Amino acid sequence: MTVPSNLIPFRITQLPVDPSPSVTGILMYVRDGVSYQVTADQIVSVTGVPLTRQVNAGTGLTGGGALSSNVTISVANGGIGTTQLAASGVTPGVYGSDTAIPVLTVDATGRVTAATTSALSVSGFVPSTRQVIAGTGLNGGGQLTSNVTLNANLSSATPESVETTGSAGASTDMSRADHKHPAIDLADDDQVDGLLGLDNGGTGRSIVPATGAVIYSGNDGMYVGPAGSYGQVLVSGGSGAYTWGTAVVLVPQPANSVFAGPASGSDADPTFRSLVNDDIPQTLSGTSWTVTNLTATSASITNLSLGSLVISSTTLVTNLNADLLDGQHGSYYLDLANATGTLSGGAY
Repeated sequence: MTVPSNLIPFRITQLPVDPSPSVTGILMYVRDGVSYQVTADQIVSVTGVPLTRQVNAGTGLTGGGALSSNVTISVANGGIGTTQLAASGVTPGVYGSDTAIPVLTVDATGRVTAATTSALSVSGFVPSTRQVIAGTGLNGGGQLTSNVTLNANLSSATPESVETTGSAGASTDMSRADHKHPAIDLADDDQVDGLLGLDNGGTGRSIVPATGAVIYSGNDGMYVGPAGSYGQVLVSGGSGAYTWGTAVVLVPQPANSVFAGPASGSDADPTFRSLVNDDIPQTLSGTSWTVTNLTATSASITNLSLGSLVISSTTLVTNLNADLLDGQHGSYYLDLANATGTLSGGAY
């Protein structure tokens, strides 16, 4: 403070410190050049706030208390009501809808000072009500209000091993890439349907096996031919079916045996058999013929030409056809040295 010029300044030193100050303590102060003594509370009442004075929390605030210590005032949670706020210029109401977008005006302090709406335009966008629907073979899907997941509807069924007619199926489940079918049992009629073609290793035809028969190929499949008899051999029919024939077995045969058809009767396969009279032709043509042991009582050998005939027999030959001796340009004689009886017949 400023000391008046008519006063002599002085300083009081080495005063003791009051360990417990009181408002009743005496202080000295100067007013208008005059020194006075006053109590501490008298000075405080003129220049300061008493310690008992309080700062109280009003509406919307919390805290406060006497000024005997520091006082804190805070805004209470939810303490600011509509009556405490200043008017912002926005009228009460709802702004925005399914077809309108709210448009807000905010001032420098962050307050909304105006609110209007603008028509909603969804051009180029998919509405959230749009659905992704799981079709055949899939599951999942749903509205686009959230992420949508689609999954393959994988089958857990074991593949069927028995199918008599074949079917396109009606299941909407997908088969897994590593699924396996059991092997086909070709002995089970329920697992085999239709004919396997020649180009796939099959027969192309429904065939019935026969004992001793031969399976051969035709132009449209495999065929079962007829069964032969013991000792027969196959005879090719070219592009047609085969037949069975008789094989000539080259083994020793008795004398006077020939490989020929039957001695009489209907046609049959040739075999080795004894020579019979009917095996000798009625017309002979050659250079030399010898007939021995002619036992027939009547023989007729005609039109022998350009050769010779020797007849040697120990048995009487009668009625030898005269044509024998009427041959042309040949020599004929009878060797009957051992013959008995008389020779009768044509001219000699």
